[in-house]
Amino acid sequence: MTLLDFLDCWFPGDKSSGAPIFSEVAWPILINDHADIVFKVQKLIDKFQEDENLSLLSISRDKLSKCCCMYLKQADLHLYNDFMLLVLSLYLNSKDLLKAIGESQEPLFPSGQILPDINYELLENVYSRGKIWRDVDKRIVS
Repeated sequence: MTLLDFLDCWFPGDKSSGAPIFSEVAWPILINDHADIVFKVQKLIDKFQEDENLSLLSISRDKLSKCCCMYLKQADLHLYNDFMLLVLSLYLNSKDLLKAIGESQEPLFPSGQILPDINYELLENVYSRGKIWRDVDKRIVS
């Protein structure tokens, strides 16, 4: 299992919604801009495969990626956390994924997206319920 196989298993995309697989949108950025962390993680994946002698086992790709994930966490938790944060941010901020889920990279404010009006009637029950908290004794708080 290569690092790319691992990532494509974790971020498989969805053809029906148009969401892309990881390798289509984030892999080029990851490999070009973050080669150092890619090298370290791939080295751990290679070690995992050697330690577990995976050539003798027939394991599903999903199960293999879960085992690999557990191994990476145990081997170097800080590297794993940094890597997953990087991978998540690259994938979830990709233009193709945002387009597939109906979002954009424009900021909400000051002059970006316009949000739809809220239906304030939904809050009517909250307003009519009245106060549901106790006043704090100001002597205790000061």
